[in-house]
Amino acid sequence: MVTLNCDCRKRPIDASASEFDQAMSSIFQILMNVSREFLHRSGSGPGSIDEGEYEFAEFICESMVSLGSYNLQSIAGDSTILPLYLEQVCVI
Repeated sequence: MVTLNCDCRKRPIDASASEFDQAMSSIFQILMNVSREFLHRSGSGPGSIDEGEYEFAEFICESMVSLGSYNLQSIAGDSTILPLYLEQVCVI
């Protein structure tokens, strides 16, 4: 089983903040892509995903919520990613 260790580093306040924001933005995008794929597949009909895939998707969704709880400021200024993130979190 894949695990995501979100030790929830706080955003640095020095010059490395932009690098941290870029890394967090990439992680948000990866999780959102996986979540979007799950939502698409699960909407295609009953039985379209098995129990293992469902558990994995549940883990991804929980990770998205956790990441947003601690690092939302990393994507708050991105007018493309933030609305998509909020939309997906509201759907899950």
